[in-house]
Amino acid sequence: MYVRNPRGYVIYLFGLKNYAMKMNSYFVSADGRFIALSGTYTNTGKDGNPASVPIEVILEVQDGKLIREDVYYDASPFY
Repeated sequence: MYVRNPRGYVIYLFGLKNYAMKMNSYFVSADGRFIALSGTYTNTGKDGNPASVPIEVILEVQDGKLIREDVYYDASPFY
């Protein structure tokens, strides 16, 4: 998903009634280039009730800056 206005999108997400993302574990590669986060993503499901799914986030770091973020989860309960 490409977001044209990342700041606005984050503000929108945090304003949603059921939005939550809880990370419960992480791993940093030996060279410090990659960080993997595992957790649970919660939002309003397509039936109107809260739904939760596992989520994995892979971050790539270069020169101390985040240069890439990949997010993996099953979106079927939401759309």
